[in-house]
Amino acid sequence: MALRWHTTADPGPAHSAKNTTGPGLPHQTATDSKGRGLMVDEPNTPQAGPERVFPLPRPEADPRFTVGLLLDVTQVLARHGYPADQATGHDLANLRQALFGFLYAPQTADGGEDS
Repeated sequence: MALRWHTTADPGPAHSAKNTTGPGLPHQTATDSKGRGLMVDEPNTPQAGPERVFPLPRPEADPRFTVGLLLDVTQVLARHGYPADQATGHDLANLRQALFGFLYAPQTADGGEDS
């Protein structure tokens, strides 16, 4: 069987006209406000918005951070198709650490909070 490639004398523009403003998404400029070219994944607008809520200040003890919270999170993961119902003790320990790390600020070597 022979393969045939369809070619034309004029292949036309590589991108549609809506992308003529620059690379990536439509209306994305090719340079930043100072005329420099943008790097890959470099934002071209400042990210203004509300301050982050997490991590919270690290408490001495928090009665909300319980095994019940951990099991609730595993149930949510299972409902979304993750095999959390098959999690081992090591998996649950890692999930607990990850959840704690998301919720609370890390502790520095001197015992204070890392800001």
